[in-house]
Amino acid sequence: MSDQVRKGWGRDFFQAPNEIFDRRDINVYAKAVYLYLCRRADDDSQAFPTYARIAEA
Repeated sequence: MSDQVRKGWGRDFFQAPNEIFDRRDINVYAKAVYLYLCRRADDDSQAFPTYARIAEA
């Protein structure tokens, strides 16, 4: 992992809304799944990993 914070990562990054980190009513496991779905989403905001694939992540 890089020790630098930078903009312009290219294709090796994903984005998630700040709200997900601020919400206290969502537990850490649900946040992890949501972030994984954000990571796997395509340009149309669609993600279709299987439950098994999510469990492996």
